Amino acid sequence: MNNNNIFEKRVRPWDGIGTPVMQANSWEEVMELAGLDWNVRQEDVYAGEGIRVPGYKANIKDDDNTVLGVVSTKYNLVQHSEAYAFLDELFKQGARFDCAGVLQAGKRTWVSMKLSNYIINGERHVGYLLITNSFDGSSSLRISVVPVRVLCANTISLALKKAQRTWALTHSASVNEKLEAAKEVLLHADAYMESLGKEIEWFNKKIIPEEEAMSIIDELMPITDDMSQVQRNNTTKLRNDIKYRYRYAPDLVGMNNTAYRLYNAISDHAFHSEPLRRTENYKESLFIKAIDGNPLLDKAYEMIKAA
Repeated sequence: MNNNNIFEKRVRPWDGIGTPVMQANSWEEVMELAGLDWNVRQEDVYAGEGIRVPGYKANIKDDDNTVLGVVSTKYNLVQHSEAYAFLDELFKQGARFDCAGVLQAGKRTWVSMKLSNYIINGERHVGYLLITNSFDGSSSLRISVVPVRVLCANTISLALKKAQRTWALTHSASVNEKLEAAKEVLLHADAYMESLGKEIEWFNKKIIPEEEAMSIIDELMPITDDMSQVQRNNTTKLRNDIKYRYRYAPDLVGMNNTAYRLYNAISDHAFHSEPLRRTENYKESLFIKAIDGNPLLDKAYEMIKAA
């Protein structure tokens, strides 16, 4: 397998999806740069023959009339200009705007902000905040902490029991509420990064011999009796990709056979491998997993901890 070039183009999950806004000094500038300076209006919903459907409204993007979702009349519509306004307080406290954009044709919007550099296990990690809001009623304003290992652009986002990786945030109306929201976000982020650092250090001390690591990969990607031959072949390809990254990724070659090495190989596969079938929204789906949590990585984390 001659795959050395697969390690040359590893980027963050959101690179190439949104608009870089590093030069922005305010949320208003972010909206203009990323094309988020539009509003949503609500209209009644009608069934056949013009019958109005009670209890529901359609959220419609005002610049192109795209229907973003049908929601209950109890849904509290908050425009971009207000929902993300507390980000200005985060900026004042040291966070920096990074990228912004839309997902699912505007049903969901997002902003990434860069936090401090963190030295974990002797390596530089950058903490990012990913803030998302939806207009289809699927979720409220949410914050996710997404740490990125700079050496390889791997997303090291563990589902820790001692610190939240993602949480909901209520809309802040007043200046004081925005300030408190910003403080809450930074406290959550620091708590998560501190807990993550301790977990990574423990992972780096936990020895998992290569033979056992290969068995964990096989168990993570099981081949079952009810699979077709095509499914078996595809699963074998996925297994082999992780094993190749474990053995040959430049950032892992000099590392001991530890839990941390194994997790990085799986994360490398989860976010940087070429899919077996590339769909139109593949990159967007991958990015959503970085925000909401990647089931494969969550499963791998639990398996490695139990090893």
